[in-house]
Amino acid sequence: MKQFLVNVIFCSCGFQLLNAQVDSLQRGFNIYECYDRYSLKEAWGNVINYMNSDVHAEPILIKNLLEETGDYPFAYVKQENMGKIDSVLHLNYVKQLFPSDIQFIWTSVETERYTGRYFGLYAVKKTGNSGVLTEKDLINVHVDFREENQLYTVILKMNSEGTKRWKEVTERSLGKVLVMVVDKKVLSAPRVYSVITEGTTEISGTFTKQEAEELAERINSQIEKE
Repeated sequence: MKQFLVNVIFCSCGFQLLNAQVDSLQRGFNIYECYDRYSLKEAWGNVINYMNSDVHAEPILIKNLLEETGDYPFAYVKQENMGKIDSVLHLNYVKQLFPSDIQFIWTSVETERYTGRYFGLYAVKKTGNSGVLTEKDLINVHVDFREENQLYTVILKMNSEGTKRWKEVTERSLGKVLVMVVDKKVLSAPRVYSVITEGTTEISGTFTKQEAEELAERINSQIEKE
């Protein structure tokens, strides 16, 4: 993950939330913490055993429906298997196996892997229905152009409370992934490399000028509503 003027860079990847569970998420701008795959290993093992038991007339062999590798995202799933995984995650018994604050979300962009193309499945931590940082923590958002890499970036400027909270979040999230969401769509899932003490963060990626300006306008419109 490249770093420019700040210590954590949000790379725009065109992620979008597809799971029906996202109805419980707050609209607007949010940054969420994530569970890594290893912290959910026991719960996920119980899900696999339950779905493969004789409780079901037609057991589901979940391990055949996804690829588990690395710590984030939680899993990679081919498009034809997303519906089956979704149906499993919506079962009341399965929900009870996971932490109460968990929210599973999909990416809308497939990732090319060794064995094919997959959608990523992230396990987001909700704070109520919002994230650890919201539009209430922002002063303004503007667009900048970086000559050194010829990229348009969206700059988030935080207020004093947001600056304090962002320092705390990045401090406890070192080496972990944060997920940025605007109107229930995940724009990026960056890994935090160092603590950010200043209240400025970039969203950097393959934006056109128009895309960057539209994103900044969307976030600013949420700030103005407060």
